[in-house]
Amino acid sequence: RRAYNLSQIGFGLLTALAFSAILIGIPSGLLGNPDMHVTGFQSEGHQLTWFADQTETTTPAAAVWSLPMWTYKALILAWALWLSFALVRWLPWVWSCFAARGLWLAKPAAEATVASAAE
Repeated sequence: RRAYNLSQIGFGLLTALAFSAILIGIPSGLLGNPDMHVTGFQSEGHQLTWFADQTETTTPAAAVWSLPMWTYKALILAWALWLSFALVRWLPWVWSCFAARGLWLAKPAAEATVASAAE
């Protein structure tokens, strides 16, 4: 009984932690700019400056594959919408699993009367 009640409390706390992580993560993903860790020769997050040192042989060719920022924002928005609709779909199943044996197991009547008689 105690283990079941503690597991119910644990599941409740984990659920609250997961929802708070989602509520914090989605707005920062939609409204923030990702840090692409671009560093080096006068480069920063939104500007990449190429530097070619002098060499006697041919240097290897460099290439960059890049997408505009709106692509990132659209992908984050699509993920956030999918996640919100999926959570609404999953909620009845989760609640039925959570409450399958009851939300809380009370003390059996025999234990309650023995405990009150001992006091």
